[in-house]
Amino acid sequence: MRPWARRAAATLAATVAVVVGTALPADAHTVSGAGAGNYRTTLTGVSPAIPGVTVRVVENGSRLSLANTTAQEAVVLGYEDEPYLRVGPDGVFENVRSPATYLNASRTGRQAPPTADAKAAPQWRRVSTGHTALWHDHRIHWMGTTPPPVVKAAPSRYHLIDEWTVPFTYDGVRHTVGGTLAWVPGPSPAPWRGLAVVAFGVVVLAGRRRRVATVAAATALLVAVDMVHTIGIAAVNAGPWTVAAKYLLTSSGVSVLAWVVGAVSLAMTRRRPDDAMYLAAFAGASIALLGGAYDTSTLSASTPPFALSPVVARACVALSLGVGLGVLAVVAQASLRRRRAVAA
Repeated sequence: MRPWARRAAATLAATVAVVVGTALPADAHTVSGAGAGNYRTTLTGVSPAIPGVTVRVVENGSRLSLANTTAQEAVVLGYEDEPYLRVGPDGVFENVRSPATYLNASRTGRQAPPTADAKAAPQWRRVSTGHTALWHDHRIHWMGTTPPPVVKAAPSRYHLIDEWTVPFTYDGVRHTVGGTLAWVPGPSPAPWRGLAVVAFGVVVLAGRRRRVATVAAATALLVAVDMVHTIGIAAVNAGPWTVAAKYLLTSSGVSVLAWVVGAVSLAMTRRRPDDAMYLAAFAGASIALLGGAYDTSTLSASTPPFALSPVVARACVALSLGVGLGVLAVVAQASLRRRRAVAA
């Protein structure tokens, strides 16, 4: 097999491995189980308010966070008004007899074991020495597998779906965390699809005149865009920076690999331009797939899981798709020309 054929075969095999090895759903990038969508959870406040107790909606409406820096304990109540979480100066505790402890184990819920009993005396287990509790609370997000009837009837309109409350006690007094769950229609994906097409066309046209330089520049742009996209999603994770780092290493390992391969291809551009282009093709395929094709729902979603503006998220997806496919097309054209030259 000739060198150009070996390189092409290796690139194709690597790309197929990425596709098969990361057989993800239509929405690849999620945070805490919440992907891009049109549901929006908003916190209206704590009533009555308590100095030193802060509640937030985090992770794209997937979880609630309660921080208590006071000398008294706050006790979050479960779905049957039973003690569920205890947050205070000694740390964060969960009641292993509360059904909510198991139902809230994930965004989609988990069946509570027979030992769970909301009427039983609490049995506390410490889960953290900190002063912040973080949990999935199914009262604050939509749990159905299909949209509510009002949304089905008019998906292009804003709908207030629910006004939710989550109770907790503090120093013997009952308080409530209140908020809203709404359906917020997303934008038209047409302009972002247009951006992807334009980006693809620019890369392909530029590659006809200056193939190596175009692939290098496009790869540098592609890696930068995907870094912003992936890190922006990782940053939505609540908690210390180690949580975001764990996301990068586990959920976005292929993206990190693509960054490394892209950087290596840039370093090889001057001395071994042909090999550099095939490495760039791998990076382009990976990012176009994971950061572009699998995340196309972001283009029409009002609430993508992203730390920056949703506009930035949509631009990242469109550029990942257009530039990534453009790099693949330029490398494929170069391989075809080489093949024809060898055949002649």
